[in-house]
Amino acid sequence: MQCLGVSLGPASFVLALWLGRTRIVADGAGLRWRRFGGWKCAGWGEVLDYYDRLRGQGQAKRAGVRGIKTVAGEIRFGYDWPGAEALREAVERQATGTAAREWGLLGTRPCDPWPRVFGYDTFSNRWSPRLLVKLSLVFVVYVLVKPALSLTGLAALLGWRMTLTTAALYLLLTVPLAVMLLVRPLLDYRAVQKRLGERITLTPEGLMFEDGTRRIDARWDEVTGYGIADGKYTVETGGGAFDFVSSIGNGLLLRENIRLYAAKAADTEWKVRTDADALGGEGACWRGGQVGVGARVFHYRTRFTRRLLWYGVLLIVFFCAVGEVSSVGSANSSLIVALIALPLIAALLRGWQTYRWGGIYLDEDGLTQWTPLGRRRLAWAQINDFYLSKGDAPGGVQRVVEGRDGRRIRFSALIVGDEELKSEIGRRAAHCGRTEWEKRSPA
Repeated sequence: MQCLGVSLGPASFVLALWLGRTRIVADGAGLRWRRFGGWKCAGWGEVLDYYDRLRGQGQAKRAGVRGIKTVAGEIRFGYDWPGAEALREAVERQATGTAAREWGLLGTRPCDPWPRVFGYDTFSNRWSPRLLVKLSLVFVVYVLVKPALSLTGLAALLGWRMTLTTAALYLLLTVPLAVMLLVRPLLDYRAVQKRLGERITLTPEGLMFEDGTRRIDARWDEVTGYGIADGKYTVETGGGAFDFVSSIGNGLLLRENIRLYAAKAADTEWKVRTDADALGGEGACWRGGQVGVGARVFHYRTRFTRRLLWYGVLLIVFFCAVGEVSSVGSANSSLIVALIALPLIAALLRGWQTYRWGGIYLDEDGLTQWTPLGRRRLAWAQINDFYLSKGDAPGGVQRVVEGRDGRRIRFSALIVGDEELKSEIGRRAAHCGRTEWEKRSPA
């Protein structure tokens, strides 16, 4: 007999009571379970289906909980519950009267209903943007009007010169924020309205995209690739390419269906394509300025990186201006502001240096990287190890290539052609004993 239980946790009384009472028992006769009420039971012949379920459209994971559908009701349990794996195996082994033969995400399995239609004409798309625009408008009015009503009182305390200066800095910060809060929902609403006529239909044989003016039909083996570019999910087929955005109904299920059934695509996961955002075209990815001429260049010159750096410039300017105004009359105020700003400026300059010159050059002999300390070169035969290192540098997971003499070349996922570069390093440095990148904690 297998028993699945949940230990008490530091939650509210109701949640603790539910966790303390929840039990699922699997034995030779079938399943027994309870929550708040009494025990329920179902024989193995009364199990109708079993599947993985999504917690919600915003979940990063493909499935959040598992479900078992019986004639007496549905049983749900989490992946990390004690005994969950044993229960999963027992259900798969004993529930032989179901259409499913193994666990799979509900809405993506071959036994789930076909065709599967995805579109934008949903309740949330019709009402959420309108509500968000109204709330944003109220917030903008509050942020801009309320401080204006207190200018007279503030002037009596600080004087009109200081008050107007403070008001100008306040507007410098709040107006862009207010515009973004108001404009973004309007743009999202307009984008969704444009896509209301779009529909994606999936069948066991393939997929079909329609938008009122064009139609793309493709078998699953004709899907050549898919990825994320400029905030859109792009699908490439032999008959053309189309895209959809996250506001499409059941978007996570759509992406998972494409991932599962487009088995011959070049991609195996939905990944961000930095190449689509790259500046300079394909010629900028080669040392000679033309495709195939000279060493292969992997650089950081993308629109996203450039926007990020300019945003850093504006933040530092705003910080210095506010620091100067708020410390007027204080001794050594400029020195204090400068001491705080200098490390930020240094980090920003390092970012601009990486953006402009911090690429990696790959040729038949090895890798080359330019750093503020000069040129760093690793021949293929000198590479001793390569791995993903989390926490040893800003920006999250870093890709690290380590030489026998301890020299390291690092790059991040923001580099154009990240997957290609990782693949090339794994292939050419196969003497390290493996070709796959593995994640490690910093030593």
